[in-house]
Amino acid sequence: MVPVRSIWGASMKMKGFFRLRGAAAIGAISLGPLWAGSVRAAPTTTAVNIAKSFAVSAVSWTRIENDSRLFSNVNTLMTTSLGFAYSQTSVHVGSYFHNGAFGIFDAALYTSGDHYNDAFDSTMNLAVGNKFFINPSNSVDLTDDTLTSGTMVNIIPGIDAQIQYYFSPAAPVVRALFTFTNTTSADIDTHVLVTGNFGSDAATLIQNTSNGDTNLNSTDMWYVTNDSGLIGSDDIGDPALVTTRFGVGALVTPVNVFQPGTGRAEDFGERYDLTIPAGQTVRLLNFHQLGVSIADLSDAAASFQSLANASAAGHLAGLSPATLASIVNYDFDSDGDGVLNRIDAFPTDPNEFSDTDGDGVGDNADNSDSNGIEDSPPAKSNKGGGGALGLAVLLLGLLGLGRRLLRINRR
Repeated sequence: MVPVRSIWGASMKMKGFFRLRGAAAIGAISLGPLWAGSVRAAPTTTAVNIAKSFAVSAVSWTRIENDSRLFSNVNTLMTTSLGFAYSQTSVHVGSYFHNGAFGIFDAALYTSGDHYNDAFDSTMNLAVGNKFFINPSNSVDLTDDTLTSGTMVNIIPGIDAQIQYYFSPAAPVVRALFTFTNTTSADIDTHVLVTGNFGSDAATLIQNTSNGDTNLNSTDMWYVTNDSGLIGSDDIGDPALVTTRFGVGALVTPVNVFQPGTGRAEDFGERYDLTIPAGQTVRLLNFHQLGVSIADLSDAAASFQSLANASAAGHLAGLSPATLASIVNYDFDSDGDGVLNRIDAFPTDPNEFSDTDGDGVGDNADNSDSNGIEDSPPAKSNKGGGGALGLAVLLLGLLGLGRRLLRINRR
């Protein structure tokens, strides 16, 4: 195992942005042995840094490890506006409190002429119950574009948890998959928090939502933030961001317990109330995308509104049908028939989606009425001499005709 360290050393906090002209902005993060790209290097010692280069831009995801700067320097207990309390054991480093929660510490976007750094002060952190997820070792599995933590056994009694990040090779997108496994013989109800801290700090503004306004509410699937200081303005220092909450067909939607852009403007947090069935696994799926333009990010956010859109955009690479079926804040249409899996009686058959009479045969193939009751077979008709009786009558008639002709000939 080879340690991977930041090329910027211990201090990653660089407020504002600076200009890097031309290809140098992209080349600055695409070279050097200390950066992990799309290669197999599992297991890998944390902290891990990921770099991805695209046609006209590049992105760096830095310090993926057990370190975070959550809740804006709160070093004991954080209580949300809805009364949910989360405790953290923090240490004071420089002018900031850090806790041990596993996550992505920061990210930066490089375009052909500019460098937008300080996207986060930590993101895609997880708490189950009131306990933060901490990777149980100082190594992770890094395979191609996917980084997987260890499993935190009994993060709360009976629940094992794991975090996986996928770093898109085609866009400045990170996908977070949070896995919860019930190891007991009884259902467990709990709440989980997906949280983080925007690098835009107190200047954070919500610039758009999936409902087309700047007011984040319970029905919004995603929202766009930046630090421009003006609604509708792209004049930014830190990267603009899309952050997702849920998608089409969600069985579970979150409560927004930290409202970005108000009060503690830089904190965001989504609380999901889960029932994890005995012996089963459920998952949550969340995304970030970095950008500059509010309009461009709002257009890109359409790829996160449903799993079908996400799949078409390449954002679901490496996820099996079984994994997709376990995600509760989205639903999927596996067979492409326009009916989501949770209401599709035949989720892998594009020709069927309902079984009204419950006989295991889809309505389209079943010989049944719309009410689900088997039709009676049609009555057979003998009209026109059909059937055995008609044939007998015909034969008797021919026999009688033959006898009459014989008598005529004898005369």
